[in-house]
Amino acid sequence: MNNQDWVLLKMIAKERNITRASERLYLSQPALTYRIRQLEAEFGEKLLIRTPNGVILTPQGEFLVDYANEMILRFDRTKERMTSFNDKVKGPLRIGSSAIFAYYELPHLLKVFLERFPEVEIFLQTGRSNQVVRLLERAEVSIAIVRGEHEWKYNKRLLCEEPICLVSRKTIPITELPDRPRVVYGTDTSLQGLIEQWWRTTFSRPSRDSIVVDAMDTCKRMVQQGL
Repeated sequence: MNNQDWVLLKMIAKERNITRASERLYLSQPALTYRIRQLEAEFGEKLLIRTPNGVILTPQGEFLVDYANEMILRFDRTKERMTSFNDKVKGPLRIGSSAIFAYYELPHLLKVFLERFPEVEIFLQTGRSNQVVRLLERAEVSIAIVRGEHEWKYNKRLLCEEPICLVSRKTIPITELPDRPRVVYGTDTSLQGLIEQWWRTTFSRPSRDSIVVDAMDTCKRMVQQGL
């Protein structure tokens, strides 16, 4: 096995579909299938099973994918360590960031950073904060920018603080909130917990969550229309 095989196995495990994996890897489907067969012959084990809905990894295949992920991480760390021997700041920098911070703050920060250190190669993954923390725990990113308090025994630094706001087109007395329809968007459990705790200590009845969406921008659009 080599680095290309590790990447190949990781992509198949992610897509669970030979056609999509070959497209992502810029390989022909026959070439990808041929390489899988070679790996199966090398290890003498069946690695995946084709189904009408895609592919299923066998236990042996799952084990080999775990090995491939570990080797990719070790290879990336080795590359980072090798570049650190030079005086220049260069090489890969893997960042995980909450989607909201990545949308509003990170583009400018990365622009300024790359103007100062043009030989650094940025790899960015975004998601909810709890997802980003898991990326950090698995060493898939070197830096995680997240919202809220999370268990982490190594270095942490507070970047900024911000209020939690109620947004409406019209002024709403706080006492009337339980009677008004509420547009809610999916967010991190830590922030959701803060909001729910505040609601329970402020009101004796639940909120009227009439519209539930999965993104903050969708929520904003609903509020702009007076919903």
